[in-house]
Amino acid sequence: MDKRRIIKFFPQSGDTAAEVGKLISIMGQDGYQLMSFTLAPSSAATLVFERSAEAVGSLSAAGSGDAAGA
Repeated sequence: MDKRRIIKFFPQSGDTAAEVGKLISIMGQDGYQLMSFTLAPSSAATLVFERSAEAVGSLSAAGSGDAAGA
């Protein structure tokens, strides 16, 4: 499973790296890893995260025992 997050940034501000780092940390706590990071001319950053295989496996184990065939 993957998620895309888009955040606004301000090139003149030094807080862009801090905002990106904060989002990476939050998503990491939920079992996601950063796969792609793009800065756009429209003052937006697009970050694509993917859930690690270990996190997906632990979620499947918590569900019904026959979830793999669904």
